[in-house]
Amino acid sequence: MKFMDIFAGWEKSICFEIVEINPCLDNKVNKMAETAFDILENFTQTIEKRI
Repeated sequence: MKFMDIFAGWEKSICFEIVEINPCLDNKVNKMAETAFDILENFTQTIEKRI
């Protein structure tokens, strides 16, 4: 997540896209979606702190 923190902290970063989430490909059924949500939540919080 270090890269995402640096990227989110950069003043020109205002959004990003998460693609290719397929929960059918993991053993936990929803792990990919949970991980994507965690990344998105962390990114959003970093941007909100910056504003």
